[in-house]
Amino acid sequence: MAGSSSYSYPAKVALMLNLLLFCLYAGTGVAHQDQQVLGDVRVDEPRRIAIIGAGSAGSSAAYYISKYASDANISTSITVFEAAGRVGGRSTTVDVYSNSSEPVELGASIFVDVNRNLVAAAKELGLRVSGGKVRSKNREEEGDDDHADDGSPDGLGVWDGETFVYRQSDKSSYWWNIFRLLWKYGLSPVRTNSLMKSTVAAFLKMYEAPYFPFRSLSDTAHELGLTRMTSSTGEQALDSHGVAKLFATDIVQASTRVNYAQNLKLIHGLETMVCMAAEGAMSVKGGNWQIFAGMIKSADAALRLNTSVYAIERRRRAGHGHAARGFTVRSRSNGSGDQVLKEAADEHEDSFDAVILAAPFQFANISVSPPLDSGDRDDGGGGGRKGKAPDAIPYVSQHVTLFASPHKLSPSFFNLPAGSSVPRVVLTTLGKDDDAGSSQEGVGSAGFFSISMLRVVRNYGWGDLDRSHDNSQSRDEDGHDDDDDDDDDDDKATRRAQTDASSPRREYLYKIFSPEPVTESFLRSLLGLTEQGMQGCPSSSPSVEHDQEPAAAHMRALADSLSNTTETMATGDKPRPTAPLLSSSSSSYKPSRPFPNISPQDISWVHTHIWPHAYPYLYPRVTFEDSAIVLGGGGHGGGDRDGGDGDGDGDGDGDGDGDGDGDGDGDDDDEAGLLYYTSGIEAFISTMETSSLMGMNVARILYF
Repeated sequence: MAGSSSYSYPAKVALMLNLLLFCLYAGTGVAHQDQQVLGDVRVDEPRRIAIIGAGSAGSSAAYYISKYASDANISTSITVFEAAGRVGGRSTTVDVYSNSSEPVELGASIFVDVNRNLVAAAKELGLRVSGGKVRSKNREEEGDDDHADDGSPDGLGVWDGETFVYRQSDKSSYWWNIFRLLWKYGLSPVRTNSLMKSTVAAFLKMYEAPYFPFRSLSDTAHELGLTRMTSSTGEQALDSHGVAKLFATDIVQASTRVNYAQNLKLIHGLETMVCMAAEGAMSVKGGNWQIFAGMIKSADAALRLNTSVYAIERRRRAGHGHAARGFTVRSRSNGSGDQVLKEAADEHEDSFDAVILAAPFQFANISVSPPLDSGDRDDGGGGGRKGKAPDAIPYVSQHVTLFASPHKLSPSFFNLPAGSSVPRVVLTTLGKDDDAGSSQEGVGSAGFFSISMLRVVRNYGWGDLDRSHDNSQSRDEDGHDDDDDDDDDDDKATRRAQTDASSPRREYLYKIFSPEPVTESFLRSLLGLTEQGMQGCPSSSPSVEHDQEPAAAHMRALADSLSNTTETMATGDKPRPTAPLLSSSSSSYKPSRPFPNISPQDISWVHTHIWPHAYPYLYPRVTFEDSAIVLGGGGHGGGDRDGGDGDGDGDGDGDGDGDGDGDGDGDDDDEAGLLYYTSGIEAFISTMETSSLMGMNVARILYF
């Protein structure tokens, strides 16, 4: 889920009740049902498996196929296709100042203690983990408290566009924070925590027999009682368990917004509880994508980056007996310019015994043969789809803005008295006059979902920044305008040149999640930069990196919360800025230079990114796509094939049982292949861990 984290970053987080804020990715599991044997497998001939997508689901599928095949003494050859030039899907980092020693999460930022697959893989792969109960052996070397006790912002606040409805300081004791919560919200925190724990406990059974592995996610969710949570909104689920509306709106909704950009009247109850399961938040030093890269390497899989699959064809046998079966996968290398002309060299056709689609079918742009239709679900005995494409579902488009600045957030922006401290993490909720209902346009008067100061960074190149307008934009250490006229410009330039030569400049690294691109006016107000200070500012701001979402970006985009943050809040008042906060249209978005009129002295580095398919809108529902898409129509014969699911992880394979009726007798005309699919879980729970769970699930079905 969410992470947000993006994003993610190793900042330290004082999690208040186990229940209280954020989760980006909560643990997931799997369900049961009758299993289908792969068919005859010759150990001297490797079983060829294609996996489309190298995100969490695809990488996990490769990882667990390798494990299960080894346990069964089955020789397996795995090929992973990835349209992007990197592994990790929506888990990716960018380098602050283009410095590889300063990576920051752009997508999925954190995972938590109950995320069994990710925690176990990080440990097995020997990755350095920050936060949580899993500690690095070099923990003391990691600068755990880079911004503690150094004057940096601290704490967490929830802002409704006018005032801070709750605020908490990192420096307060654990018990004092709990007392304040109970004083303001009564037993609602306790009831929410209890509901979260019982929900997570039911969910974790999906990792175990008899529920694991599962073919029908819908059936398994029903058997575990989880559809009681998915069938209602978060608001309804909390209300039915005695949680007061004030706590739900102030605290829980702040978490669903930062993780999924959705309010309690829209998001279903299960994902709402996932957002509250934040105990032991952690991240991998250098980026969570290393888990998935390590999984593929451990599986000894052939990795084809920058390669898009555009067609999957189910091969039918020519008759009974020895006949061709399996899949033909057609792909092409991605290129630009003259490379696009190399069509002959770029086209590939490969044969596989099974295929796993580990990306949302609706975004994969893959033609399937036999073709799928959009008919109604056919539950004829197997409970699955017969030749039907997974349903298309709406996805959230999320804007991420990362920037480095020497300035703290301006208290005046949040209607706080001059000199007041602004929380390090600012979450948002709807204001008292906001009524977004179940609308997707639910950001409310706050205008953004979260702003967080991730950590302190050192800018070693700040001496090269343009200072031609330092005099008009200089500010003192407290963030106030420096009106000292005693020093002339030459003296200031000399002092700063000396400073540049001796030490880097200390800056704050910020992250903003918003439904629209942020504007220069918004950033000026946020940092307290006056319009006058911006006049005549040079247009030569430092080069700004910008990427677009990779074509095969794996389903969890942005499930990103604020990496590691504390959770506390207070009351305050804030005037709505008169300048527009966000652009109403992407037409004003300048990818190469988003903020050309802000001096690099005030914002030294910027990286903007759009996740067009960050995660689904998680509307209440009780049915979900299953673990395989059936290709070829075919009889129903009481087979145990459950048919296609639309989870968005994208894992599809044909398991080679080779008959249309599901009984293994091999009818020529009714033969149907199974294209395994992971993204159906996206509408159930959308996190890195649940994607990994689906990858593990289809791997187990293949080698059960």
